[in-house]
Amino acid sequence: MTQPVKFATIGFYEAMADMLNNDPVWAQKSAAIKLSMVYGYGPPEPGEFYMMIDSGKVTDVHIADESDKESADYVITAGSDVWRNVFE
Repeated sequence: MTQPVKFATIGFYEAMADMLNNDPVWAQKSAAIKLSMVYGYGPPEPGEFYMMIDSGKVTDVHIADESDKESADYVITAGSDVWRNVFE
C-alpha cells in the first residue's frame, strides 16, 4: 500500500518522480523531453524543489538551491494554494 506524502515537501516530489518513472504512458509521451524545472511555493507552505527530466525519466529531485534557480530551464512560482489546485 502506498503511504501518503505531505504536500509541498521533497517526499511529494520523490513520490511524483517514482509515479512518472513507472508510468508507461508517460514514458511514451515524454520520451523526447529533456529539461530542468524549479517549482517554487509561497506561503503558507514555502519551499523550492528541483526536478530534472531526461528522455522522459525523472533523473533528479532535490530541494532547490540558488544555482538550480539560475540554471533551470523553467522556474515556476506560485502560492501553495495555487499548486494544490494544480496537482488536485
